[in-house]
Amino acid sequence: MDMLGSYWAEHGLLAILMLGAIAFVAGFVDSIAGGGGLFLVPGFLLVGMPPQVALGQEKLVSTLGTLAAIRNFLANSKMVWQVALVGVPFSLLGAYLGAHLIVSISQETVGKIIPVSYTHLRAHETRED
Repeated sequence: MDMLGSYWAEHGLLAILMLGAIAFVAGFVDSIAGGGGLFLVPGFLLVGMPPQVALGQEKLVSTLGTLAAIRNFLANSKMVWQVALVGVPFSLLGAYLGAHLIVSISQETVGKIIPVSYTHLRAHETRED
């Protein structure tokens, strides 16, 4: 619990219960429409995680969901290999560059950027054209 704020470090069980409830809601929303990170990142920030750690944790959760989807595509022989062979290397490159960029920015700045960017990006993500 070292990465949590002082209040949450003292009340670790409450933080874990709160994050469990937020993760349940995020998983439910993600299974229906996607966008579970809209709940996870603010939840991680709420319990005092540094912004870079909150973003990294959400990407870990997202990656696990993607691996489950890939397994289902493979099991049902629905994998589009031409797309996967191009998309995977570019995704890995983008993840690498994004991770290096986000850790090079101060926690204070990232903490200010996240609420604005998440609100803006999620609004466009759910908009129907």
